Amino acid sequence: MHLCRVPALIARLFQQLAYKAADTIYHRTCALTAGPRFPKADEIRGLDLEVMRGAGLSRAKALALKDLSEHVLDGRLKLRSLGHYPDA
Repeated sequence: MHLCRVPALIARLFQQLAYKAADTIYHRTCALTAGPRFPKADEIRGLDLEVMRGAGLSRAKALALKDLSEHVLDGRLKLRSLGHYPDA
């Protein structure tokens, strides 16, 4: 194997591992509530931080989800309007 390709193969391996970890955390977070979907804002509000961490979310990510949920619930963030903004 040519040595120039080794870093690319290693990067690809870690990319796949990162996807698998993210997919696992996503599905564990979905399982925290009754539905098979990702929890709604009011459901996230009611989740205990340590329960969220038990699903694999870091403390910072769990707090960010709770903060975003509060913004949705109090009307500061309107999810339907997000499609009107560019990604950049």
